[in-house]
Amino acid sequence: MSVCTFRHARAATATKVGSVAAALLLAGSVAACGGDSTVDSEEGDGGVPSVSSSADGSPSKSDSPSSSAASSSPAPAPGTGSGGDAPRDGEVNEVEEPGGEVAPRTAEDDAFLAELKDREINLEDSAIQDQVIAAAREQCLAKEEGREGFAVPMIAGQLEVQELTTVPAEEAQRIIVEAAEKNYCA
Repeated sequence: MSVCTFRHARAATATKVGSVAAALLLAGSVAACGGDSTVDSEEGDGGVPSVSSSADGSPSKSDSPSSSAASSSPAPAPGTGSGGDAPRDGEVNEVEEPGGEVAPRTAEDDAFLAELKDREINLEDSAIQDQVIAAAREQCLAKEEGREGFAVPMIAGQLEVQELTTVPAEEAQRIIVEAAEKNYCA
């Protein structure tokens, strides 16, 4: 084998290996995004097996390019389908501003927030109020189920870090739990 023939054979092998790697990367990235993917051999001799993935993302391998071509279907055009303009699985719509109206407060919510205010946890922001109310309700659910609550310790730490209270997180946690049990858990 001459040097030129050896170099040509090595270059052809490197090209095939590079093509296989690129095909596998493409198939993996499309499958990771939740879409259908099909990569078929460009060669008729079966030098590169075809790789495809189903809609659930599980890869399958076939030595016959025609078997994967028949099983794949084109993706519907965006905005066509049963969901209208709703995002499909895996898609995200950008939200420019969190919006909406403030959640309506019940008498229990008002009493709970007033008790927190009396005990040095004064929450002005309605979004933070919603989080603390949700944590208090989770605390009652945890008590009812006989388990430790997880939301109150997190929200108490958040209040301390964001300097929304002058009391330490442990004290804020105790205050929130007591107010929750008095206003929601009864």
